This record gives sequence, C-alpha cells and structure tokens, in this order.
Amino acid sequence: GGGGLSPVTASVNLADSVPIKLQGGAKRRMRVFRPAWTFVSKHDENTQVGSIRIDLLAVIALIFWLPHARSGGRPAETPETPDAHPLWRTKIAWQVTGFMGLQSAVFYMAISWFPAILRDAGFSASASGWLLTLYQAAALIAGLAVPTLIRRFRDQRGLALCTSVLAALGVLGVLVAPSAATAWMIVMGCGSGPSVILALSFMGLRAKSQSSAVGLSLMAQGFGYSLAALGPVAFGLLHDYTGGWTVALLASIGIALLQGV
Repeated sequence: GGGGLSPVTASVNLADSVPIKLQGGAKRRMRVFRPAWTFVSKHDENTQVGSIRIDLLAVIALIFWLPHARSGGRPAETPETPDAHPLWRTKIAWQVTGFMGLQSAVFYMAISWFPAILRDAGFSASASGWLLTLYQAAALIAGLAVPTLIRRFRDQRGLALCTSVLAALGVLGVLVAPSAATAWMIVMGCGSGPSVILALSFMGLRAKSQSSAVGLSLMAQGFGYSLAALGPVAFGLLHDYTGGWTVALLASIGIALLQGV
C-alpha cells in the first residue's frame, strides 16, 4: 500500500544526500560522461561513503518496513480475470512508464549537472554540495505528504501536474535567477520528491490485478529508467554543443512539464 512507500522512499533520499554533500568539494569539473554521482566511487574514501550509504539505506528501509509486514494477515486470494490486451498495447501503461522515466530523468540531470551549473553561477564547491543536499531534503519532506493526498483524491492527475510544474519552476528559477538558488532548489525538491512516490504508486493504482501490477512495474521501471539514464548524457551533450547551460536547462523544463501531461 501507499502508506509504507513514502518512508522507504524518504530513506533513499536521505541516504543519497549524504555522499552528494561529501562529494561537493571535488575539484574536477564534471563532463558529459562523468556525472556528479560517479565521484562516489572515484576515490577510496568516497567509495567507503557509498558502502555506508547502502548499509544505512537497508537498515532504515527495514525499520520502516517491519511494522507493515507484521500488521494484519494476508487477504484471501481471489481468482483474477486475464487482461484483455497485453500491457505494452495499453495507453495507461505507457503513460505510467513515461511519467516514471521523465521524472527520473529530471532528478538524474539535477544531481549530475546542477553542481557544475551552480559553480558557474558563482557558488563555491562546498555551497553547491549543500544546495544539492537541500534539494534532496526538500524532496524527502515533501514526499511524506503524498500517500495522504493519494488517498484523499480519487484522480491523481492533478497531483502529477502540480509536482511537474514545481519541478519545472525550480529549474527555470536556476536559469533566470541563480543567485536565489536556495529557494529554487527547495521548489524543485518539492516537485521531484512527490513525483517519484507518485510514479511508484501509479504502478499499483493503475493496475487492474496483482499480476498486471507486477507487469506494469516491470515495464515502467525497465523502460522508464532506461529512458532516464539518457537524460544526463543528453544534458551534457547540449552543454558541450551550445557552450552554455541555457538550452540544456530549457530542455529540462520541457521534460518536467511533459511528465505532467
């Protein structure tokens, strides 16, 4: 259910924000095939931080998951009717997949390239790292409210649109007023955090049966994350081709808005 999803997702954001801050002091400028997160495994001390992050994530997730695992018995199994069409031939499956991929692409581009953007805007390496941590913290806190909102509204399309607009507004703010990056990173986090929880929730909310939920999860995460992995590479290529950040940031805004359609 959605009630246990937000704390686990929050633990992922919390654990991820630690190495991002520690790597903020890295001196080398990021390139298209070396996004920010590769610095975690580049140096021995950062590799140790990455290992601690994985262990911390497992422990925190286990703490949040145990109460849900122990509460209540298994519901009675009911026979499932076969789906009329394969998932890949349904519109809703591709909508869920697209939302998963696009919101993940925005997140990956942010953690990969925004430290370099902030450095070029005049922030120090340390300040850039703290701002990226602030983005993660805002995403964590904002995401905690999503399960309650999902239960309150039968149609979550409005929620998806709101989170998409917030993410796009945050990127736009970094583009036109980078001196106020503190506010814009918070706004962007308030869009990205709820977006990932909505994306994961849609796999169950939009499925007609347990078996179709499994298939939808496989499709949305498989194709979605494959699409998202191209985001940082395309962002870097646009930067190298144009010699600046404007076109790449405008493309990110377009992706953020497209996810809410």
